[in-house]
Amino acid sequence: MAIKKSDSITVFQLILLSMTAIGLKNHVIIISPLIQTAGRDSWLSVIVSLFLYFSGFLFYCLLIA
Repeated sequence: MAIKKSDSITVFQLILLSMTAIGLKNHVIIISPLIQTAGRDSWLSVIVSLFLYFSGFLFYCLLIA
């Protein structure tokens, strides 16, 4: 049977599937051990990750401009 264009996965669908898989991995596999290990100091990891995210975003914006 020949594959029609409507039968293949589009780039948009692949992006949505990747976002779902990454979100599931982060919330189920990474967050639980982080909270158990860090305990009350787990809020610090959120601040560090936000700093890394925004510094990477700033670097990306400066690289394009």
